[in-house]
Amino acid sequence: MTEELSGSFDAMLRCEGWWEQEAYGRQSMLDLRLGFQDGAIRGSGGDIIGPFRFTGRLSTNGRVIMVKRYIGQHRVDYVGSYDGEGTMWGRWRIGPSRGRWLITLRTSSLHTLPIHEYVPRVNASE
Repeated sequence: MTEELSGSFDAMLRCEGWWEQEAYGRQSMLDLRLGFQDGAIRGSGGDIIGPFRFTGRLSTNGRVIMVKRYIGQHRVDYVGSYDGEGTMWGRWRIGPSRGRWLITLRTSSLHTLPIHEYVPRVNASE
C-alpha cells in the first residue's frame, strides 16, 4: 500500500465521490469517510439509495478492490485504481449492471497527502 494511506482506521479521511448509472445519472456519495490500514480500506457514507459501508483492499501497485454494502440491501463491487495523489476511480458492478465511479480523498489543513512522482530508472551502462 502507498505510504501516505497507511495508518489507523481511527483516522478516517473525508472524501468526495460519485457513481454513474444510466437510470440515475451521476450520483454523489454523501458524508463519505474512508480509512486505510495495512492495505485494508474501510468506510461509510450515503447516497440516494441509502446508507452504506465500504470494505476493501488497496495494493502497493495502486489496484483498488472494494465492496459497498447498503445497510439491509444489496452489495456493489468496486474495482479500480489509485493515482497516488488522492483520487481513486474505476468501474462498479451489480450483476449485469455497471458504471463508473470516482472518489477523491479530502484532508484537513493539519494533514496533507504528499505527491509522489514516478521516475523511471535509467540504466547506467547506456
